[in-house]
Amino acid sequence: MAFKIKKNPDGSVDCQKAQLVAKGCSQDMGELHYFLGIEVSRSSTGSIHLCQRKYIQDVLDKSSLTNAKSVHTLIVSSSTFSKKEGDRLVDPTEYKSLVGALQYVVLTRPDIAYAVNRAGQLMQLPTTVHLIALKRILRYLHGTITHGLVFRRSIRLSLVGYVDANWGLDFDDRQSTTGFCVYFGHRPVSWCFKKQKVVSRSTTEAEY
Repeated sequence: MAFKIKKNPDGSVDCQKAQLVAKGCSQDMGELHYFLGIEVSRSSTGSIHLCQRKYIQDVLDKSSLTNAKSVHTLIVSSSTFSKKEGDRLVDPTEYKSLVGALQYVVLTRPDIAYAVNRAGQLMQLPTTVHLIALKRILRYLHGTITHGLVFRRSIRLSLVGYVDANWGLDFDDRQSTTGFCVYFGHRPVSWCFKKQKVVSRSTTEAEY
């Protein structure tokens, strides 16, 4: 709709909206500010900022991490995310619930996508060590709670994709993980991390 308004300053969009409202098909509720946990704010220059501050704060409150000390990194360098680390949780409900909540945060926070992906691979039999690593992601979000995606006006709207893969960093089965990020203009619009289905025998195979 915003694109059409920019390209059709003759008022045709307003006319169409009025017709839809008259038929009871929709209501004009003004500019979008909040949608399914995502806050939408606009600057005077026309840029749009998407973040999930309120949603993240709710997750922190439910996890009793509201006053926790924030950290600057998502994962410690010594972490292996191995299934053999730590003791099994008696009740994995909290772990699974937090992973689900963080997967939704990834919508506006591609910086946590890899860490959340690794945590999600351990949902079947999570341990005490895994829960600590998972809560570290929350502590990172606590210190970056206002971060999100910013979309600015740009003359060039080229579509560019980046992809990479590690090699055998899953210490349980030695499978690799592939990640990609697609930019439209200067901002990411699609990103994903996924574990490969077969074991690669070299970095070349992992990235092929």
